[in-house]
Amino acid sequence: MNAAEYLLDFFETEWATRAEVSGYRFADIVAAVQEVIDFVDSLKELGEDTALYDDCMSRIKKSALKPFGGYELDWSASRGSKTQDELLSGDLLGLKVLSDRMEESSLRFTETQRETIADLIKQARKILGEVSDDLPTGLALYINRLMHETEIALDEYSITGDFVLEKAFTRLRESLNIAIEKTSGKKKDKWNGVRKIFRDLAIGFIVETPSLLMTAAQVFPPIGS
Repeated sequence: MNAAEYLLDFFETEWATRAEVSGYRFADIVAAVQEVIDFVDSLKELGEDTALYDDCMSRIKKSALKPFGGYELDWSASRGSKTQDELLSGDLLGLKVLSDRMEESSLRFTETQRETIADLIKQARKILGEVSDDLPTGLALYINRLMHETEIALDEYSITGDFVLEKAFTRLRESLNIAIEKTSGKKKDKWNGVRKIFRDLAIGFIVETPSLLMTAAQVFPPIGS
């Protein structure tokens, strides 16, 4: 599930409160909208006429954010708000076209890979408790929150799919990279298992889908050198 597909499913819930109960969150919706806009911008940079995409995305952005207070950080969906309030006929079709085009550059996590991520979290949580004294104040707590966020994305995968999992996992990977770099001396060797899991995940994506080489490289850059 890519960002555009995620938004399509959000709009299909029809009501903002129903979407919220189903697991759709303000931060993920904002990220999805921006990712689709960035994709449209990339098409424009390649010389494609994106006027129609730009037009429908302006309403899609407004409609997606409106139930959550528009641009304000209101994390609870307003009661009675419709998810498609600002959309015109044809906007969802345009989003579907973008979803199909984004499919070629979207990661998909297999069941085995999701199980591997769950195992990684278990290992990292244990190591984090052993090296927390080496880390900057608050980093261990923040990483624990990101682990919980990623576990939720794994639990709700059937609803929120690859898009939310990729975002949560990327934030976790970036923070773990900092933790590994900040771990001193021989303690750093404790992270070897985590490093290996990251490498194996990256290689798995590249071997199964060579066209995703650049995407996988962004999600799984070298960690903890």
